Amino acid sequence: MNTGDLLVEDVPPPRVESRGCVVANAFSLISPGTERNTVQMAQKSLAGKARARPDLVKQVLESAKREGIGATVAKVRDRLDTIKPVGYSSAGVVVEAGVEANGFRPGDRVACAGGGYAVHAEVVYVPRNLCARIPDGVSLDDAAFTTLGAIAMHGVRQAEAVIGDHVVVIGLGLVGQLVTQILKAAGCQVTGIDLNDQRCQLAVDYGSDRVAKPDDEHTGLQGADSVIVAASTSDSGPVDLAARLCRDRGRVVVVGAVGMELNREPFYAKEIELRLSRSYGPGRYDPQYEEQGEDYPIGYVRWTEQRNMLAFLDLLKDKRVSIERLATHRYPVDQAGEAYRQIQDNRDAMGVLIEYPESASAAVSSRVVVQASTGSSKDSVGIGFIGAGNFAQANLLPHLKSRSDAKLSCVVTRSGGNARQVAKKNGFASCSTDVADLFSDEGTDAVFVATRHGTHANLVAEGLRSGKHVFVEKPLALRAEELSDLELAWPGDRVLQVGFNRRFSPLTTWALDQIGQRSGPISLLYRVNAGPLDPLHWIHDPEEGGGRILGEVCHFVDFAHFVFGRRISRVSAVSSRSDDARIARGNVVVGLESGEGHSGSIAYFDSGDAGLEKERIELYRGGMTVVIDDFRRGWLYENGRKSPAKVQAGKGFKEEVDLFVDAIKRGSQGPISFEDLLHSTRATFAVEASLNAGASVDPDTVSIDPS
Repeated sequence: MNTGDLLVEDVPPPRVESRGCVVANAFSLISPGTERNTVQMAQKSLAGKARARPDLVKQVLESAKREGIGATVAKVRDRLDTIKPVGYSSAGVVVEAGVEANGFRPGDRVACAGGGYAVHAEVVYVPRNLCARIPDGVSLDDAAFTTLGAIAMHGVRQAEAVIGDHVVVIGLGLVGQLVTQILKAAGCQVTGIDLNDQRCQLAVDYGSDRVAKPDDEHTGLQGADSVIVAASTSDSGPVDLAARLCRDRGRVVVVGAVGMELNREPFYAKEIELRLSRSYGPGRYDPQYEEQGEDYPIGYVRWTEQRNMLAFLDLLKDKRVSIERLATHRYPVDQAGEAYRQIQDNRDAMGVLIEYPESASAAVSSRVVVQASTGSSKDSVGIGFIGAGNFAQANLLPHLKSRSDAKLSCVVTRSGGNARQVAKKNGFASCSTDVADLFSDEGTDAVFVATRHGTHANLVAEGLRSGKHVFVEKPLALRAEELSDLELAWPGDRVLQVGFNRRFSPLTTWALDQIGQRSGPISLLYRVNAGPLDPLHWIHDPEEGGGRILGEVCHFVDFAHFVFGRRISRVSAVSSRSDDARIARGNVVVGLESGEGHSGSIAYFDSGDAGLEKERIELYRGGMTVVIDDFRRGWLYENGRKSPAKVQAGKGFKEEVDLFVDAIKRGSQGPISFEDLLHSTRATFAVEASLNAGASVDPDTVSIDPS
C-alpha cells in the first residue's frame, strides 16, 4: 500500500474454519472501478493519500495524542508497508467445508464474495454467508460476476423499482450494465447515461430503452421514478444530474463512489429521497453476519448479501442476465499484473477475469519457505509465532530481532498473504497457516502466541504438549476449565510466560526499589483511561475476546499481585449501571486485598477524554508516595519533596522478551512462576464473579466460568 506495486506471490493456503469453506478458485473478477481506485490510492504519495483520506489523517492525529508521535509514525509506516490482497468476487469448487458450513460439501460449485475472502488467489477461505451455490447451467466464469451482480441487485432493491417504472441509470460501466439488465428483467423502462458511445450501445444491446450523454438536453427524460447512480468519480455532477432527472418525490440511489457535495435546491424543491446502496446488501460490514455466519431471519430481512447473490445466480440460470459481452479480458493468474495494467490503461476494459489451473489446490503446500534457515543451536533459541498483528510486530518482534541468539523459524497467521509478508519483513525462515507445521518443527524451541484471546489457552496447551516453551499475550485463558486443562498440560520443565509486561518496566523496578525502603502495608491506586472501543470490536465477543475485564483489566490485576508480593485474597468490584454489558464492563472499579494489609484499587474507565494520559499509578507506603505516569515518567514524593525517576521509560516489552529467552537458554524457571500466572488469571476471573454476585470474592473459590 506504500508504492502501489502489484505482486504475484506464493503464500500458504488458508485453513478451513468451522463456519465456512475452503474453495479452489476457477475464476476471479477484477472490479474495474473499485480495484482501479485501490491501486491509484496506493500509488499516491503520502501527501496525496492524506488529501484523499482526511478521515485517516484525523485518526493518525488522535493516535499521536494517545500513544505518542514515535509510536504513531511507526504504526503508519507499518500500515503503508502492508501487502493487501485484492479482489472480492470469485467462483470455484469447495475442497473442504467446516463442520458448521450450512450444508456446503466438497465438490460444490460456489460463487464467493467479500474483500479479504474472495480474493485473487488459487485457494481462498470464505465464510458460509458469503458463499452461494451455483445452479446447474451457470458456468464458473459467469458465476465469478456474482458479487458485482449482488451490488447491482441491491441498488435496484434500494430504488424499489416495480413493473412499468421509468428508471435512469447514470454510469454504464460493469455495475451499470448489470443494473440495466436487472431492471429490464423486472419490467422497467430504462434510460442509460454515459460519456462512452461504446458503453451506451452495449446498454441498448442489453435492452435499455434509451441512452444519452450527460451533457445532452435530456428532453423528455425528466420525471424518472428513480435514478440509480452507478458512476465512479470524485465529481458531484452525477448526483446533480440525478436530481434534475428525478420526478417530484422520486428517489435517487447512489451505488457508485461519486462526489456527494449536493445542491440542496432540487432535492428540496422536488422532495427527492436520497438513498445510498451499501455494497451487496444487508449483512455487509456486520461481523456477526459475515464472519460468524449468523443469518438474518427472512421474515425481517428478506434480502441479505447471500440472498442477493442467489437471486443473481437465478437470473443467470434463466438467461435473463447475460455476462458474455461483459467479460472483455481473461488472464491466467501468473499474468495478473498485466490484467491490472489493463484496467489502469484501457478505459474500455470492463469484466477482467483471472483464471486458475484446475489442479492448483492439490499442489499448494501449507508451508512456504521464505529464506534458508540457519536453525537453532545450543547457543540460540528457535522462535516461532502464531499470530503477528500490529501489536506483535510493534512490541515483540523488534526485541527478538535485536538478539543474535534468537532465530525466527516460522510464523503462522490466518491469512497466507499476511504470513508471507511478516516472514519476509522480519526474517522468518518460513510461513504457514497451519499451527501443526510450527508445533512439529524441530527447529522451533519456543512459540509466541499473539492471536485473539479466545484461542490462547488451547494453543498454549498444544504448545506445551508439543514440548515447546510458550510466550502468550494476555490473557492466559477465558474460562476456568481452560486453566484446568493448562494445569494438566504443564510439564514443569518448560518456560511459560504471559505478556504481563508492566511488571517488567524499568519504572516499575524503580518504584518497588523506592517503597521497599519503607515498611508497612502498600496501598495502590491504578487509574486507567482505556478509551472506547467500537461496539462491534472483537474483544466484546465473549467467545473471541472475552470482554474488556478478562482481556485488559487482567494486566492491572497482575500488576497489583506483583507489587503486593502476595496472593490476592479478596476481590470486590462495582461497575456502571447499564443493560449493555459492554458499557458496564468498560467502566469498573476493582478493590483488591492481600496479605500483610496490602490493598489496592483499579479504576478502569472507557468514557474519558483521549487527551488524558492512559495510565497513572500511585503507590503509598510508610509516608512515601511513588507515581508512574503512563510508564513515561516517574515521581517520588518524600519528606515534602518531589523528585523525578532517573530511569528509562517503557512498558516493559523488551525486558519481558529478554527474560523469556534468557530463561530458556539457562534452563531455568520463567520470570513468572506457573502458580503466579494461574493466580493472576483467577483473580481476574474473580472481578467478573464479584460483579455478577454483587459481593466480594476469594479468587481461589472461583471455580466456574466468570461469565
